[in-house]
Amino acid sequence: KGFPDAINTAFPETQIQLCIVHMVRNSVKYVPWKDYKAVTTDLKKIYQSATEDEALLALEHFSDRWDSKYPQISRSWT
Repeated sequence: KGFPDAINTAFPETQIQLCIVHMVRNSVKYVPWKDYKAVTTDLKKIYQSATEDEALLALEHFSDRWDSKYPQISRSWT
């Protein structure tokens, strides 16, 4: 974690945000191929939302659909 730790040492109130590409890659790392397209399509609805409320609603829909199989994904997006 080196770089984020260094930033937080100098600027303790800083929030570090991962880029969307890395968040998606980390999210689908262990998703089997049969679910891959559907999961990534539903994730896209979250990160392409126009507003925070829209993104939260998309995350709720994602959770309803996928938490039984992949609960770690929606937790990582909160």
